[in-house]
Parts: sequence; C-alpha cells; structure tokens
Amino acid sequence: MPVHEYKVNTNTHTNPNGHNEVHRDDCPHYPHLTSAVLLGEHTSCGCAVELAKAKGYKADGCRTCIPDCHRG
Repeated sequence: MPVHEYKVNTNTHTNPNGHNEVHRDDCPHYPHLTSAVLLGEHTSCGCAVELAKAKGYKADGCRTCIPDCHRG
C-alpha cells in the first residue's frame, strides 16, 4: 500500500460546514495550507482522519484528494 503524508487544516473558515479538512500530500491544496498540523504518514485516509479527530478537530476528508473519506 502506498504511504502518504497528511495534514489537517486548522482554519475552518474555508469549509462551509465548519470542518477541519484533512489533505493528502498529492492534493492541489496541500502546498497552500498556511494553518495546518502535520498528521504524519499513513496508508489510508481513514487513519489520518481518525487521528485528526482524536486530536480534537472536527475532521473530514478533502473531497478533492481523499473523496473516500469525505462525508460532507
């Protein structure tokens, strides 16, 4: 399984539902995240989103880079 690095956006103003979006390192948004916390490397987006939730974020997957983990 491929391993990717993930970040959670700490800025909820960019999301209409107030979520902290989790992004994968190959996401077009990833290099532009100015307010983000590194979640490390994971083999699945589910692990990264769960880690973000465990850290207290209202996490959801980015619909662009990890649609499998995007709940809206």
